[in-house]
Order: sequence, then C-alpha cells, then structure tokens
Amino acid sequence: MRRRSLFRRIALWGALGVVAAIAIVLALHRPETVHIGESGVPGDAGVSNDEPADLESVVKAEEPVPELVESALEAGIDAARDESEAHLQIPPHPLHTSLVETIAAESIEECTGNLGNLDDYISASCMATSTMNMDPVGQAEIVVHLMRVRRLLEAGREAPEKVVPALRPLFADAVERWPAARDRMLEKWSKEDGMLFPDDQDDWLQCEGRIRGATYLLAELSDYDSLPILVRAFKQNEFPNGRRGALPPANTFYAIHRLVCSCPEERLSPRALRLRSEYLKVAKCVPEPHELTVTRWSAQYAEDEPRIVIMDPQRRVLRHQPKMKMVIYPFQFTDGELISTSNGVIHERTWALFTRLEAFVRAVYPDARY
Repeated sequence: MRRRSLFRRIALWGALGVVAAIAIVLALHRPETVHIGESGVPGDAGVSNDEPADLESVVKAEEPVPELVESALEAGIDAARDESEAHLQIPPHPLHTSLVETIAAESIEECTGNLGNLDDYISASCMATSTMNMDPVGQAEIVVHLMRVRRLLEAGREAPEKVVPALRPLFADAVERWPAARDRMLEKWSKEDGMLFPDDQDDWLQCEGRIRGATYLLAELSDYDSLPILVRAFKQNEFPNGRRGALPPANTFYAIHRLVCSCPEERLSPRALRLRSEYLKVAKCVPEPHELTVTRWSAQYAEDEPRIVIMDPQRRVLRHQPKMKMVIYPFQFTDGELISTSNGVIHERTWALFTRLEAFVRAVYPDARY
C-alpha cells in the first residue's frame, strides 16, 4: 500500500509539473491582442473587438507553440518516469541479498577459501548458457558471474598484495588434489547410477570451484608466478582424449596465453624473449577477450538475473547500480575452430600452441615443478 501511495504521489507531482510547464509555455508565447479603435488604426483608443490586427504575425507567433508544448510534455513525462523508477524497483531477490551479506562478512582469506561454495555457484550457473563441466562457453560465463570472483578481482586491482598471496597457494593445493578428488567423484557417480547430489563438503566440488575462480583471477591480476601451476593444471587434461582437468582446456589455455603475452620484458632472459616472439607469430589466431560491464558484487542485482531480463528488458532497474569492468575469455580461434570442445577434447592446434607456451614458462621458471 505504501508503495502504491508513493507511486500516486510521484505521478501526481509529475502531472502537475507537466501542466505547469505547458501553462508557462502558452503564457510566454501567447499572441499580443491589438485593440482597433473607431478610426480603424491599430492601437487607437476606442472599443476593443479583441481581434488580432496582423493575422500573419499571429500565425508566426503560434507556430512554435505545439513543438514547445510537446517537448515540455515529453520532458515532464521523462522526469516523472525517472523519479518513479528510482523508487519503484523490482525487489532484490532474497537469495542474492543473502549471498551479498555473506560475502561482505568474509575476510579476503575466507572469500578465497569459499570460491568453491555452492551458494555462489548456483546463482552464477543460472545466468550461463551451459553448466557442463567441460563446456568452455558455460564455464567462462559462470566465472564472471561469481560474486566472490568479482569481489576478489576488485580488491586485487586495488591491492594485489592482499589477494594474490592467499589465492596462489590455494590454487596450487586444489590442482594437486584434483586428480584424486576427480577419481573419487567418478567412483561415487558410478555407484549411484549417475546421480550426484553435491554439497560444500565434497572435495571434488571445492577443488573444481577454487580452480575455476583462481585460474581467472590470477590471470587478470597478472600473477606471473602462477604460470607453472597453470601449466600443471592444463596438463591434467590428457591429449587428445582421456581424463579431464577441473576446468575446460580452453579456459586454462587462455589464462596462460594472457599472462605470457603481458609478461614484462625485464623479467625475461634473451631465450625467453625469443620463445615468446616465436609464439606470438603463430598465435595470431588467438582472439582478444570480450569486455563486459557488470554490476559490482555488492550491488542489489546481478545484471543478467532472469527476473530482470523478463520483467525489465531495458534494464532500467540497473541504471543506478554500481558497475565494474571484466573480460570474458573466448572459446574459439579467429577462424572459428574451437580451442577445446564441450566435452574437453583438445585439438592439435591448441596442443601445439600450448607446447610453445610451456617452453616459454620453463625458460622463465626453470626450477619450478611441472
């Protein structure tokens, strides 16, 4: 009832504003009435017949009135609509509100450790075209919709030293544990006739979620020291067919590509510089990522929330929400060939490019474990 009353007040004030604007415009542009006296001379004293003396000048004076009235009317309607939209919004979803409150209460270390939690994943997966584990399109969409990823990315851009030291070791641990966790999951899956009901305690789910989030974050925060771990994660995918890593090969490949291309020259030996130059010559088929504008993790709404897409196609409700920039990783080369398929198969070109990437990483980090 309060909301309806508020809307009525807003509509009433908007209408009054429109009427006032029209009245002012008409007053300002009302044609001057010339009195004609008995002598027939305009302006001569006498009895007025209230008829305009110069019809042509009156017509010219009236011409702009309809346009001015129309523009004033449109301005008043727009002002009333904008004011009403500021108050009448689609109610924030309780689950999203609860998630934002939970993330806000977490420290950076806790937020990092909870990257694999289902509360965030379920919301993000609702906005993806696919939730298949090995589909690079769906996984690329999910990671940019994870609110913990958005919070850590925002914090890392401001102060990477507060995020990366907590993120890199957690990523390394998840990659190390993944093969055993994957095998236990597959065994459980086979015993339960293909029916799995995961929860936050499942090791494979935590490993998968942490690897998904950390792969993207470490690449976007330019943590070059994570390159050896990313190489190990990619090699958990057996070429061309075989056991799979926690993330689609295309997504891991692109994270490595991003870091190799942006690695500062002062960090590189002459051999590493040569290897990167050779890689870049053959990697022109790898496209740039697509830039996105998304709502911040603390916003009341996520930009692709299904309710907003359906109920507010013009996304007016998002106009006043805080925004941030992200990128989404491509899943195919410039000629359309897939970097990896939706079931995790790695094409020969992808593997050949990765071999060059690994050679570069080994040249930069010769003592790392691969």
